[in-house]
Amino acid sequence: MIVYKYLSVIFFIVLFGACKTKQVVEKGNNSVSKNEKLAEKLVDSLVSSALKYNDLYLKFSASVKSGKQDFSSVGTARLLKDSVLLISVTPMLGIELMRARITKSEIIVLNRLNKTYFLQDMKEINKLFGINLTFSHLERIITNQIFTYSSEISVQKDYKFLESNENGSSFSKFVFYGTISDTMQYTHSLWIRNAEKVYNSFQVDLPKTKKSLVVNYSNFQQIFSVMFPYLIKIETIDKQNVTNLELEILKFEKDNNSNFAFSIPKNYKKIKALGF
Repeated sequence: MIVYKYLSVIFFIVLFGACKTKQVVEKGNNSVSKNEKLAEKLVDSLVSSALKYNDLYLKFSASVKSGKQDFSSVGTARLLKDSVLLISVTPMLGIELMRARITKSEIIVLNRLNKTYFLQDMKEINKLFGINLTFSHLERIITNQIFTYSSEISVQKDYKFLESNENGSSFSKFVFYGTISDTMQYTHSLWIRNAEKVYNSFQVDLPKTKKSLVVNYSNFQQIFSVMFPYLIKIETIDKQNVTNLELEILKFEKDNNSNFAFSIPKNYKKIKALGF
């Protein structure tokens, strides 16, 4: 069912984010000195303005669309930095349908409706997909820190600069290019207005397998002295199959010593594959 698609998007994100970014040189069309300095400042700001936290609590509204199927719910996410992510989905009357626990070593999903659970070791997932999964990249996507540019990036050659006007407002758009591996390419775009991010997106493509991951961040609001996106739209494309996940942040707290307790009820049956 559609809840499976909801979880599939999470798995898809982790798979795409599993490789370390490697910068490559692709000459831009507009290597103007003023824009080079602005691009350098922008790259520096991406690192310096990163959200600092020990733990996060997010309440969200989610909608998933895949083909003719639709699924909407509210839920919560608790993130302990570099350690664990807990996700709870409550689609109706506050009754929890699914709870998931993701760590560096394993993934556990509880199906409250069928009283079953799925547990998979990350090493086994690595063997299955032939790729090195990392918890940190999923964490970076949630906190809008997916790509950390190294000091070796040549902003004069690795970006393109464009200007546009919308409703009388002037925007600066920077598009950074690079590769993650021999078969994976990425594009990272930022729209800037009055020195503030108004839109941020990245796309990862696997041309040979016709797979793509697109993440769009918008509705930036200032909280904890940083600009944070309150609307995240994720699209996964696997050949002809397209799944869209939209997350709207309803509540955002940090460093409140969230409860990360998690246990598998004794009467739950273990299953080998996810199914809702």
